[in-house]
Amino acid sequence: MKIFVKLAILNIKRNHKYIQNIMQKSIKQIFEPGKIVKIRISDIDKLKMQQRSCLAKLFKKA
Repeated sequence: MKIFVKLAILNIKRNHKYIQNIMQKSIKQIFEPGKIVKIRISDIDKLKMQQRSCLAKLFKKA
């Protein structure tokens, strides 16, 4: 039983480190006002739309 607990803890720690590495490597995009950006529409909100994304123009930073 103790072996399974130790393996579970090691697995959780390994997964946590893996997720942290992915988050650190991700590219942070900085958008400026006046730029046109693509916004992804989730499956819940799109209803019967064919497109999964929408173009939008930024007016100001929040």
